Amino acid sequence: MSVAEVRMPRLSESMAEGTIVRWLHGAGDEVDAGQEIAEIETDKAVVGLEAEAAGVLEIVVPEGGSAAVGAVIARLGGAPPGPPTRPIASPLARRRARELGVDLHGLAGTGPHGRIVRDDVEGAARSAEPTPSPERALLGRIRQATVRRLADAAAVPVFTLTAEADASAAARLRAELAGLADPAPTVTDLVVSAAGRALREHPAMNASAAEGAVLRHPRPHVGVAVDTEDGLVVPVVRDPGSPVAVAAEARELVGRARAGAATPADLDGATFTVSNLGMFGVAEFAAVIVPPQAGILAVGAVRELPRVRDGAVVAVPVMALTLTCDHRVVDGAQAARFLARLVALLERPLALMIEEGKS
Repeated sequence: MSVAEVRMPRLSESMAEGTIVRWLHGAGDEVDAGQEIAEIETDKAVVGLEAEAAGVLEIVVPEGGSAAVGAVIARLGGAPPGPPTRPIASPLARRRARELGVDLHGLAGTGPHGRIVRDDVEGAARSAEPTPSPERALLGRIRQATVRRLADAAAVPVFTLTAEADASAAARLRAELAGLADPAPTVTDLVVSAAGRALREHPAMNASAAEGAVLRHPRPHVGVAVDTEDGLVVPVVRDPGSPVAVAAEARELVGRARAGAATPADLDGATFTVSNLGMFGVAEFAAVIVPPQAGILAVGAVRELPRVRDGAVVAVPVMALTLTCDHRVVDGAQAARFLARLVALLERPLALMIEEGKS
């Protein structure tokens, strides 16, 4: 009898292991090639797994269990001769068994001719010992990936620079676009647009650390830190254009991320990251760098502060920008020039509405 092994697939560049969220078929069920058999949670998204061969499903890693990339998580074998391996059960009983995690094999049925019915499955579930691990449920794949990134970041020699931007012009532009663009750009959209322009003009910042080298990337791809129920997710706006273009792309990316539907393509390839906590009233903070990127920008809340303008003290909407940099990739002067250009673009944001050449 031939047996095909089902192995944990690599679903993203950074994936080291995955978690079985749900088996879509029970042990002993016959599945066809190309049929989706499981949902797998990676460090970035939940992805369906299709069977590469037909056969009877043997589950090796149960729901909630984790396995390294390449490890055997199930087998698909041919049905052996003799009595059928698939238990006799009603469709409703099979569905409840999948929902409750009950194995139908060895379960005595009380229906006609020993058929397993829903009451049999629910009775078995009530009598079974509880198996869920609350600790693992609290620490999902996304949070585990965040912990690993933090550990990697701790070994990076970093420095931080802070500047403030007068947000008056940015507020006026947003107000004007509110009636013209749908969606209207947010503060984050303006910052991402400005970061893309500044990265193209200062390629030293659009770089990453490599073994004994620095890689300068041909185009900027800006990751945007998004808070979700499962943890921090960073969808990527590729080669950001005008604030209006960024707003349209970001709305789709953020929507998928918060719905748990982000794809690996949505989340891979960032060369720089923006993290905005201003909406929570945070005035200023330093974000943790995302290796191997050269930098991450932390954006604080827009606050009315007293500033001297033309010899008089006036209230000015001010936004704090803190840039954390990998000192192996850039030095202080390079980072300072980039940050100064970023501030200049945010203080004269109309320039961002004009698409410059990206070649």
